[in-house]
Formats: sequence, C-alpha cells, structure tokens
Amino acid sequence: MYIVSLRPLKEEDLPLLLAWSYISPVWECLPTSRKSEKLTWEQHNKWFYYKRGTRFDWMIIVEGKYGRPRPTGVVHVVDIDKPYPEIGLYIGEMKLWGRGVGKDALRLGIREMERYPHVGGLHAVIHPENKRSIGLFTSLGFKKISESRKEQGLYECPFNRPEGAVSLDQVRTRPSYQSSPA
Repeated sequence: MYIVSLRPLKEEDLPLLLAWSYISPVWECLPTSRKSEKLTWEQHNKWFYYKRGTRFDWMIIVEGKYGRPRPTGVVHVVDIDKPYPEIGLYIGEMKLWGRGVGKDALRLGIREMERYPHVGGLHAVIHPENKRSIGLFTSLGFKKISESRKEQGLYECPFNRPEGAVSLDQVRTRPSYQSSPA
C-alpha cells in the first residue's frame, strides 16, 4: 500500500518532469503530445511558466511501506479562474502504474478544487488511445461530453462544493508558489 500526497511543484522539479516526458508511454498520451518530437528544455520551461497566475501544479509524492517519500508524477489544473478548469495528471514512475497512485492523486486534486465556490466542476482532455486514463477519470465521475482539440475526448465532472470554500478573490491574492521569477 502507498501513501499518496501532493506538494506544490517547484522549479527544481523541472529536470525530473522533462525526463518523465521522454518515456514513450507517458509522452504519447500527453494532450499536448507531438508524437514525432520530444520536448526541448526551452519548451518545457515555457510550459511551466505558461498561465502561472491561473494554474496549480502539484508533484505527486508516494511513500511506500518501507520506502522514503519520493516524487512519482504530476497533477495540474489550468484556467482555475473558469467555472470548469482543466485537470490532468501523469505518473512518471511506470512501476507504479495500476497500483492506485494516480487515482489517489487525482482524488486529492479534485478535493482541492472543490474548495473554490466559483468552480462548478472539472474538465479533462484525454487521448482516445489512453484507455488507462479514460478508466481512471471515469471511475471518479468524469463523463465524455464531446471531442476536444486534436480529436481528443473532453470529459467533465460536475461537483458540489463543501463548506469552507474560498472565494475567487482569495485564489488570486493568496501567496503562490506559481509566480514566475521573471
């Protein structure tokens, strides 16, 4: 059994994320995949700083029964100022695929977004060939509503927000690890 948690993604995590993106099964299923080319360091940095004011990025941390906590993947939410932000994730440590890590991490990301009253639910864009991801998202309540960019499926998960939600103004003014140093 694994204990899964999320922590803010940091700039020093970027080399590890880029290395994970070079794993073919990961790269081929990313919504922004250009199957014929690998990301460059410059493209990767551009992605990291893109829309920093309206996105959350978390590193997935896994702690095993006998192991130390270690980074294993990423959960991200973009366009957090919209009623239906887009959520995504990937697990870079392939030996943990199919062990519930992605499901636990996605559940944590969803729970975090439920705190914001302006968010009525989440969208996810998924490659039609990515059966594992489709299964994961649908198991947590996402339903396909249409085709999205590049003929990928657009999935939606509406939800009710719990008490203790924070306002959109608090989202925009809270201290953020996402601010670009530039």
